[in-house]
Amino acid sequence: MNDNDLFNSDEMKGIAFGKEFYLHENFTSRNYSDSELKDTEFTDCEFEKMNFEKTRFKYVRFENCTFNKCNLGLIKITGCRFIDCKFTDCKLIGINWQEAEAPIEIKMEKCKLDYSVFYGLDLRRIEITESFAKEVNFENADLSKGKFNGTDFSLSKFKNTNLSFADLREAANYDINPEFNKIKKAKFSMPEAMTLLQCFDIDIS
Repeated sequence: MNDNDLFNSDEMKGIAFGKEFYLHENFTSRNYSDSELKDTEFTDCEFEKMNFEKTRFKYVRFENCTFNKCNLGLIKITGCRFIDCKFTDCKLIGINWQEAEAPIEIKMEKCKLDYSVFYGLDLRRIEITESFAKEVNFENADLSKGKFNGTDFSLSKFKNTNLSFADLREAANYDINPEFNKIKKAKFSMPEAMTLLQCFDIDIS
Protein backbone atom coordinates (compact mmCIF):
# COMPACT_ATOMS: atom_id res chain seq x y z
CA MET A 1 0.00 0.00 0.00
CA ASN A 2 1.30 3.42 -0.91
CA ASP A 3 1.09 6.25 1.60
CA ASN A 4 -0.89 9.24 0.38
CA ASP A 5 -1.65 12.80 1.33
CA LEU A 6 -4.71 11.73 3.24
CA PHE A 7 -2.61 10.47 6.11
CA ASN A 8 -0.81 13.81 6.46
CA SER A 9 -3.79 16.12 6.13
CA ASP A 10 -4.34 18.45 9.08
CA GLU A 11 -7.96 18.75 8.04
CA MET A 12 -8.45 15.13 8.98
CA LYS A 13 -7.01 15.50 12.48
CA GLY A 14 -9.04 15.40 15.62
CA ILE A 15 -11.44 12.51 15.12
CA ALA A 16 -12.82 11.50 18.51
CA PHE A 17 -14.11 8.14 19.68
CA GLY A 18 -16.35 9.28 22.50
CA LYS A 19 -18.29 6.08 23.10
CA GLU A 20 -17.34 2.83 24.77
CA PHE A 21 -19.17 0.65 22.24
CA TYR A 22 -19.62 0.91 18.47
CA LEU A 23 -21.81 -1.44 16.42
CA HIS A 24 -22.25 -1.54 12.62
CA GLU A 25 -20.43 1.77 12.10
CA ASN A 26 -18.17 2.93 9.29
CA PHE A 27 -15.11 5.11 9.82
CA THR A 28 -13.58 6.64 6.70
CA SER A 29 -10.67 8.93 5.77
CA ARG A 30 -9.65 10.25 9.16
CA ASN A 31 -6.27 10.90 10.76
CA TYR A 32 -6.00 9.50 14.28
CA SER A 33 -2.22 9.12 14.29
CA ASP A 34 -0.10 9.30 17.43
CA SER A 35 -3.18 9.28 19.65
CA GLU A 36 -4.56 7.06 22.40
CA LEU A 37 -7.70 4.96 22.44
CA LYS A 38 -8.64 2.72 25.34
CA ASP A 39 -11.47 0.69 26.87
CA THR A 40 -13.51 0.72 23.66
CA GLU A 41 -15.28 -2.04 21.75
CA PHE A 42 -15.93 -2.19 18.01
CA THR A 43 -18.24 -4.89 16.63
CA ASP A 44 -19.07 -5.34 12.94
CA CYS A 45 -17.37 -2.04 12.09
CA GLU A 46 -15.56 -0.99 8.92
CA PHE A 47 -12.43 1.17 8.79
CA GLU A 48 -11.52 2.68 5.41
CA LYS A 49 -8.41 4.79 4.69
CA MET A 50 -7.90 5.51 8.38
CA ASN A 51 -4.54 6.66 9.70
CA PHE A 52 -3.75 5.11 13.09
CA GLU A 53 0.04 5.31 12.76
CA LYS A 54 1.73 5.20 16.20
CA THR A 55 -1.65 5.17 17.94
CA ARG A 56 -1.70 3.55 21.38
CA PHE A 57 -4.60 1.14 21.70
CA LYS A 58 -5.23 -0.08 25.25
CA TYR A 59 -7.77 -2.78 26.05
CA VAL A 60 -9.68 -2.20 22.82
CA ARG A 61 -11.76 -5.04 21.40
CA PHE A 62 -12.28 -5.48 17.66
CA GLU A 63 -14.75 -8.18 16.66
CA ASN A 64 -15.75 -8.99 13.09
CA CYS A 65 -14.18 -5.74 11.88
CA THR A 66 -12.62 -4.95 8.50
CA PHE A 67 -9.75 -2.59 7.75
CA ASN A 68 -9.19 -1.46 4.16
CA LYS A 69 -6.30 0.74 3.01
CA CYS A 70 -5.54 1.77 6.61
CA ASN A 71 -2.20 2.81 8.10
CA LEU A 72 -1.62 0.97 11.38
CA GLY A 73 2.15 1.19 11.35
CA LEU A 74 3.91 1.10 14.74
CA ILE A 75 0.69 0.92 16.74
CA LYS A 76 0.65 -0.37 20.32
CA ILE A 77 -2.02 -2.95 21.13
CA THR A 78 -1.77 -3.46 24.88
CA GLY A 79 -4.42 -5.91 26.04
CA CYS A 80 -6.37 -5.63 22.78
CA ARG A 81 -8.56 -8.35 21.28
CA PHE A 82 -8.83 -9.11 17.56
CA ILE A 83 -11.60 -11.59 16.82
CA ASP A 84 -12.43 -12.45 13.22
CA CYS A 85 -10.82 -9.30 11.82
CA LYS A 86 -9.60 -8.78 8.26
CA PHE A 87 -7.00 -6.33 6.99
CA THR A 88 -6.81 -5.60 3.26
CA ASP A 89 -4.16 -3.42 1.61
CA CYS A 90 -3.10 -2.11 5.02
CA LYS A 91 0.20 -0.98 6.48
CA LEU A 92 0.89 -3.03 9.64
CA ILE A 93 4.62 -2.46 10.03
CA GLY A 94 6.44 -2.88 13.34
CA ILE A 95 3.59 -4.27 15.46
CA ASN A 96 4.34 -6.48 18.46
CA TRP A 97 1.37 -8.83 18.44
CA GLN A 98 2.53 -10.31 21.75
CA GLU A 99 0.89 -7.29 23.39
CA ALA A 100 -2.58 -8.44 22.30
CA GLU A 101 -4.84 -10.80 24.22
CA ALA A 102 -5.50 -14.31 22.94
CA PRO A 103 -7.11 -15.51 20.83
CA ILE A 104 -5.85 -13.53 17.86
CA GLU A 105 -8.05 -14.28 14.85
CA ILE A 106 -6.88 -12.22 11.88
CA LYS A 107 -6.62 -12.33 8.11
CA MET A 108 -4.23 -10.13 6.15
CA GLU A 109 -4.37 -9.70 2.40
CA LYS A 110 -2.09 -7.48 0.30
CA CYS A 111 -0.64 -5.94 3.47
CA LYS A 112 2.81 -4.82 4.63
CA LEU A 113 3.72 -6.25 8.03
CA ASP A 114 7.49 -5.91 7.98
CA TYR A 115 9.41 -5.95 11.29
CA SER A 116 6.44 -7.31 13.24
CA VAL A 117 6.57 -9.85 16.08
CA PHE A 118 4.41 -12.97 16.41
CA TYR A 119 6.81 -14.80 18.73
CA GLY A 120 5.26 -17.68 20.65
CA LEU A 121 1.67 -16.92 19.65
CA ASP A 122 -1.15 -19.34 18.90
CA LEU A 123 -2.13 -18.31 15.38
CA ARG A 124 -3.73 -21.46 14.04
CA ARG A 125 -5.58 -20.84 10.77
CA ILE A 126 -4.11 -17.34 10.39
CA GLU A 127 -4.13 -15.99 6.83
CA ILE A 128 -1.35 -13.76 5.49
CA THR A 129 -1.70 -13.77 1.71
CA GLU A 130 -0.16 -11.73 -1.12
CA SER A 131 1.63 -9.63 1.49
CA PHE A 132 5.12 -8.44 2.41
CA ALA A 133 6.42 -9.90 5.68
CA LYS A 134 10.06 -8.81 5.79
CA GLU A 135 12.06 -9.55 8.97
CA VAL A 136 9.02 -10.79 10.86
CA ASN A 137 9.56 -12.99 13.93
CA PHE A 138 7.47 -16.19 13.82
CA GLU A 139 9.67 -18.16 16.23
CA ASN A 140 7.84 -20.56 18.58
CA ALA A 141 4.51 -19.62 16.98
CA ASP A 142 1.76 -22.04 16.02
CA LEU A 143 0.89 -21.27 12.40
CA SER A 144 -0.67 -24.65 11.68
CA LYS A 145 -3.39 -24.73 9.01
CA GLY A 146 -2.50 -21.15 8.11
CA LYS A 147 -2.61 -19.72 4.59
CA PHE A 148 0.41 -17.79 3.31
CA ASN A 149 -0.04 -17.91 -0.45
CA GLY A 150 1.92 -15.33 -2.40
CA THR A 151 3.59 -13.72 0.61
CA ASP A 152 7.23 -12.57 0.64
CA PHE A 153 8.99 -13.71 3.85
CA SER A 154 12.42 -12.16 3.21
CA LEU A 155 14.67 -12.46 6.29
CA SER A 156 11.79 -13.59 8.51
CA LYS A 157 12.55 -15.95 11.39
CA PHE A 158 11.09 -19.44 11.63
CA LYS A 159 12.36 -21.58 14.50
CA ASN A 160 10.34 -24.06 16.56
CA THR A 161 7.45 -22.85 14.43
CA ASN A 162 4.50 -25.13 13.78
CA LEU A 163 3.64 -24.99 10.09
CA SER A 164 1.80 -28.30 9.96
CA PHE A 165 -0.91 -28.35 7.28
CA ALA A 166 -0.04 -24.74 6.36
CA ASP A 167 -0.32 -23.58 2.76
CA LEU A 168 2.78 -21.76 1.51
CA ARG A 169 2.24 -22.26 -2.20
CA GLU A 170 3.51 -19.28 -4.20
CA ALA A 171 5.11 -17.85 -1.05
CA ALA A 172 8.66 -16.56 -1.57
CA ASN A 173 12.00 -15.98 0.12
CA TYR A 174 11.27 -18.02 3.23
CA ASP A 175 14.06 -19.70 5.19
CA ILE A 176 12.46 -22.69 6.90
CA ASN A 177 14.69 -25.42 8.30
CA PRO A 178 12.75 -28.72 8.47
CA GLU A 179 14.99 -29.85 11.33
CA PHE A 180 13.82 -27.04 13.60
CA ASN A 181 10.26 -26.50 12.41
CA LYS A 182 7.16 -28.66 12.05
CA ILE A 183 6.12 -28.88 8.40
CA LYS A 184 4.08 -32.10 8.30
CA LYS A 185 1.48 -31.98 5.51
CA ALA A 186 2.42 -28.37 4.69
CA LYS A 187 2.03 -27.32 1.06
CA PHE A 188 4.88 -25.71 -0.88
CA SER A 189 5.44 -24.92 -4.54
CA MET A 190 8.50 -25.00 -6.76
CA PRO A 191 11.04 -23.60 -7.10
CA GLU A 192 10.95 -22.07 -3.60
CA ALA A 193 10.41 -25.50 -2.02
CA MET A 194 14.01 -26.37 -2.93
CA THR A 195 15.18 -24.09 -0.13
CA LEU A 196 13.86 -26.65 2.36
CA LEU A 197 16.80 -28.87 1.40
CA GLN A 198 19.52 -26.33 2.15
CA CYS A 199 20.06 -27.61 5.69
CA PHE A 200 20.99 -31.09 4.42
CA ASP A 201 24.14 -29.92 2.62
CA ILE A 202 23.37 -31.84 -0.54
CA ASP A 203 24.04 -31.14 -4.20
CA ILE A 204 21.01 -31.15 -6.49
CA SER A 205 21.60 -30.83 -10.22
